[in-house]
Amino acid sequence: MNEHTHIGKFIVRCVFSLLIVIAIFAAIEWAVRQVPNTYRYKFEWMEKHAQDVEVLVMGNSHTLFAIRPEYINGCVFSLANVSQEWDQDLSLLRQWDTRYRKLKAVIMPVSYYLWLSVGLENTSEWHLCRNYKIYMHSELYPTLSKYNLEISEPKTTRNKMGQFLASIGKTSPPSEETYKVLGIDSMGWCSLYTPQLKHLLAQDFDAEAGNTANRHDSRCDETRLAHNYEIMKQVAQLCRRHGARLILVTTPQSQAYIRHLKADRLKTIQAATERFCSENGALFLNHMADNRFTDDDFFDGDHLSDIGAEKFTKLLNKEIEGIFSCSSYYN
Repeated sequence: MNEHTHIGKFIVRCVFSLLIVIAIFAAIEWAVRQVPNTYRYKFEWMEKHAQDVEVLVMGNSHTLFAIRPEYINGCVFSLANVSQEWDQDLSLLRQWDTRYRKLKAVIMPVSYYLWLSVGLENTSEWHLCRNYKIYMHSELYPTLSKYNLEISEPKTTRNKMGQFLASIGKTSPPSEETYKVLGIDSMGWCSLYTPQLKHLLAQDFDAEAGNTANRHDSRCDETRLAHNYEIMKQVAQLCRRHGARLILVTTPQSQAYIRHLKADRLKTIQAATERFCSENGALFLNHMADNRFTDDDFFDGDHLSDIGAEKFTKLLNKEIEGIFSCSSYYN
């Protein structure tokens, strides 16, 4: 047997081994994509109901936990997700741009860091961006990238693989009850933050609020203001095309959280918000320091509990009703 034969056999074995490895990773990728998740649910809901939706709640965990669509009049759905930023909001709004028929309002959060945010892709939570590409079919990220692979982040892959293995033998497709277990109701609101869970976790409220404020501040970069302002201008343009009102909302925050925020950053945020509303016809409802909310209404320093969310959404609904009743509603 000559040297060329040995080399040929070695190459064949290498190729065969490589194919096995690829097959294993492909199987893992397929398996974790079968695990139910809230992004898929929200995409599928919009696919069915985009033409009927009247109010869309966008944004991050502040709106995800604080705004309960069931307490707002009309067909209301929450497209908010944890750590979602304005880039993702715009991408999602564009996803069904040609199908809106009844859209009256889009609610966007103005959280402490959003005007100056470095972008979700540039944080330790970058892996959340995969959900927009894989499960919501967003064009924000390239197909050939880490954002289109579950296995690009090992920790979440292991967790989902465990869920997949635990579900083997359960042949029924995901139902509304499945998503309730994941923490969202039929209209996209997240119901996980209850007083009972707050008591069970027994966190140091003030310390946690301070840590969160510092983490949010670390996501700020003054040079990003122009980019984020342009993203919001495009959101406003989309709203105008549909005759919908763009409503900016800062949800209630605890005093424990607020006192850790930087005063100069707050001034920058306030100035940017006022300028944007003036130039783009948006409305700003600022409930950050709303004294009608006490620590008992919060799950943690910057998130309302389910009870606080009910209280806030009922107040917000009255404000929205007032906006709709104005003769200048349509642009």
